[in-house]
Amino acid sequence: MELLTLQAIFAHVSFLAIAGLAGVTVLLPIPIALDVIVAQQLYAHAVPAPYVMLFLATLGTFSILPMSYLWTEVSKKLAIELYSLFVALGITVAYVIQVFSH
Repeated sequence: MELLTLQAIFAHVSFLAIAGLAGVTVLLPIPIALDVIVAQQLYAHAVPAPYVMLFLATLGTFSILPMSYLWTEVSKKLAIELYSLFVALGITVAYVIQVFSH
């Protein structure tokens, strides 16, 4: 039994939702190719294209594991810059696909 459907959760595309999801999904330690499977399942369940592209672009690209290594062993500035880069990438592709899908 579903309490909330995917369509109800992702019904409206908003900047806060995109930015929040990008901030979280970049940090998730997802194995290679699972991002494609998740994006395909979201697309098959009629989730709006910006969210699908966001998950495709941010899952598996960076995670908390390399970020913690960079933070402690290399440079805190580099860790924050890479995290910010991947979050910005996710937000950008979400909005680019929204422009082209209309």
